[in-house]
Amino acid sequence: MHGHAVINLHAGTVLALSADEVARQVREGFAAAGHAIDVRLVTPDRLGAVLDAVAGMDGDVLLVGGGDGTLRGAAQRLAGGRKALGVLPLGTMNRYARDLNIPLDLTAAVAALAAGEIHSVDVGELNGQVFLCNSTLGLPARYSRQRQRLRGRDAGERALGYWRTVRAVLRARHWLALAIDDGHDARRLRVLSLAISNNAYAEQASLMLTRPRLDGGELGVYVSRHRSGLRMAWALLRVMFGRWHGDPYLDAGTARQVTIDAKRPLRVVNDGELDFVHPPLVYRTRPGALRVLRPAAAA
Repeated sequence: MHGHAVINLHAGTVLALSADEVARQVREGFAAAGHAIDVRLVTPDRLGAVLDAVAGMDGDVLLVGGGDGTLRGAAQRLAGGRKALGVLPLGTMNRYARDLNIPLDLTAAVAALAAGEIHSVDVGELNGQVFLCNSTLGLPARYSRQRQRLRGRDAGERALGYWRTVRAVLRARHWLALAIDDGHDARRLRVLSLAISNNAYAEQASLMLTRPRLDGGELGVYVSRHRSGLRMAWALLRVMFGRWHGDPYLDAGTARQVTIDAKRPLRVVNDGELDFVHPPLVYRTRPGALRVLRPAAAA
């Protein structure tokens, strides 16, 4: 196996470690298993150009180190092709790495991936743009907008800003008027939040929602019609304890395609990245569209 590694220098774990040490571990860990990996350390402003260039080069795998947004950018370029995406868990949440059962310790992750296997998994798509984990609108988008405004500020200002944002979200009563068609039913709803996931979440107790399958060929559809952000937060807490059912204001289901219409552009968060999207929003699943490198035991 040979390929390239692109590492975001501003990824959470890279900031905590030496970038050169991260590059050394990746390069030497794969070399020990007989693989040749060229490692590139990239600033965020150059990520897009470097991913464009590397995605078109020869190689079996493109290893990417960064958050879910960085991974999404790589998946957008690789979906539908033969080159596999390898996930180095260097972000803050590492949601996609967790779903692939990749160890969160870098040394262990490199060893597992160097001995891993390539498998095909699904991607979600919104109006032609790929997402790997989920796409949300409503309250999550409001929180993400405030979080982006706080980036780069000092610790005290960020802490105060996050506290004010969370308090505002819990008090929020900002509903969205949406027309939703999931192929089973066409409805007009007022929602506080809506999430579309790339395959459904497990209905079991977990502090972080996980997806047992990434190749089920479906989207998870989750609609919150709660009366306030606080009530939605309580519902999410119930979900973390595995108590999905019994909440009349939480709708959960699956679909292969979902169309959402509204009277104005909507703020949407795709894998943690905030964007404005003009309706209609057409979500669909692309079964087996992405090849990924994952630990052999997990696959």
